Amino acid sequence: MILYVCEDNLKERLWLTTSLENELKELNMNIQIESEARPDKVLATLPEHPGPNIYFLDIQLNAPLDGIELARRIRETDPLGYIVYVSVREDLAFETITAMTMPTGFLSKEYLFDTEKFRPQLHQTLVKILNHLNQVHPDQPAYIEIKNGGFLVRVRQDDLVYVEKVRHLKKVMVVTTHNRYEVNGSVHELASQLTADNFFDGFQSYILNTEQIQTVNFTQGHVTMSNGDELNFSRGTIKKLRDFIREK
Repeated sequence: MILYVCEDNLKERLWLTTSLENELKELNMNIQIESEARPDKVLATLPEHPGPNIYFLDIQLNAPLDGIELARRIRETDPLGYIVYVSVREDLAFETITAMTMPTGFLSKEYLFDTEKFRPQLHQTLVKILNHLNQVHPDQPAYIEIKNGGFLVRVRQDDLVYVEKVRHLKKVMVVTTHNRYEVNGSVHELASQLTADNFFDGFQSYILNTEQIQTVNFTQGHVTMSNGDELNFSRGTIKKLRDFIREK
């Protein structure tokens, strides 16, 4: 899957591309971005990447093809792709629907450079696409959902290293291979979202992804995770982990 950005205004293209990179990272969506000014370059690469891909298209392009016609051409090669229009021309939103390009979304450029107003719209659009991908392709990696700074973040379960209760607060620290998120909730609430059988939640204050354990010292109660974090447990507690690993 490729995420295409087709925008002929350099400043707007760079800003949108950077914003998308940040959102993809937050959502743990490992998707390559191709940023182009010319629609013919987008079309030229499609045979190599038939999709389904994601397309963020400006409608008014300084080219023989506008964004709507580009979307029509894309549909010939990628009928299941996700097309999102990004345009100052909100009056064309209805035309994008009647043109039978089956858009996933329409983002107004009115707040393009206003991060606080534009980023939530961008985030919601990507979450919508991600949710649909998970429904259409059930073999995709499993995720959990957490709220971080007002945003819904989807974390791949196999990227989850461990969850730790924050002392004296109804919060947990969710540690992944790429980030750390301090979120409201409990260890029990997070455990209820996990579907894989490699998560050990026999500790009151922790959930461990046993696939992310690097070393265990059962005598001293030390557990070293794949990201280098060292966790310490009592002998009685570590025995539960040992039994869990032996039974797997």
